[in-house]
Amino acid sequence: MTGTGFFSGSFSSWGGFVLVSAFVVGVIGGCSGSSSGALTVFRVQVAMSAVRAQLLQIAAPNRVEPVRYAGRRVDAETLGGVTMFVTSYILIIGVLSVALTLTGVDLQTALFSIWSSIGNIGYGIGPMVAPTGTYIDFPTSAKWIMILAMLLGRLSLLALFVVLLPRFWRY
Repeated sequence: MTGTGFFSGSFSSWGGFVLVSAFVVGVIGGCSGSSSGALTVFRVQVAMSAVRAQLLQIAAPNRVEPVRYAGRRVDAETLGGVTMFVTSYILIIGVLSVALTLTGVDLQTALFSIWSSIGNIGYGIGPMVAPTGTYIDFPTSAKWIMILAMLLGRLSLLALFVVLLPRFWRY
């Protein structure tokens, strides 16, 4: 098995723990600067540090707990950018998964297909993929949604959204 999804067995036979582990690793993706189409290790570490700081502040409301990464404080601009990207990533997976279900794809297959498409991972998991190990049985409209997800993942969510803004084209 490779990161491109080349595998001669059935992903469904792996069991729940391995599938969840593969999902988590696929969502985290590569390191900063990679074109993995995932959150990246840096963003996940900063997001987890922000969650930790917020939980500590909830436990002790008078305490000021800065968000730290590699021993340094994370400024508000960086934290805002990371929060926006993580939120956008989760929202896009949700919205495109629902769009895929509207084409007749079941929810499990839709969620894993969008995750696989955004991350450019290649895994085919779910009842519609299991018989052939491919997306051949998907409706054409579902394939177009997955193509959009692949573009969003490969070109980066925010870069594509910026190009769609009218302000980008004024200069």
